[in-house]
Amino acid sequence: MDYLSGGSLLEVLRTNRDFEERHIAFILKNILRGLSYIHKKGLIHRDLKSANIMLGAAAEIYIIDFGLCTSTDNSKGMVGSPFWMPPEMMNQQLNSQASDIWSLGIITLEMAEGEPPHHHSAVCAMFNVAIGKIPTFSEP
Repeated sequence: MDYLSGGSLLEVLRTNRDFEERHIAFILKNILRGLSYIHKKGLIHRDLKSANIMLGAAAEIYIIDFGLCTSTDNSKGMVGSPFWMPPEMMNQQLNSQASDIWSLGIITLEMAEGEPPHHHSAVCAMFNVAIGKIPTFSEP
């Protein structure tokens, strides 16, 4: 197993909140490559968040913690981390690969804003997602 000396994306965000767009794009592109790989295998991660994205010394990006990973066949239930949890999980509907894409969207907002939407309250974040309020950037 490789030692990932760059730490987690969450750790990087806590020390450097001013990500340039090119850095966000690089990280997103590499996360998407990883998601594409697991999705082609018929799997969904279900707990994609900044703490589960690791950075290597040479700017490699890794997705970690596959403890909640499952097949796309018939996965239901509310699992994962509240700030990154997609609407279908909040509403006890079938999880899909789109669930991971939602979580990636929240990671995108987190990199741009420095915190995930509604970071002050997990309950507030879950409630807003459950009633259909889509998180957006605070400034264009």
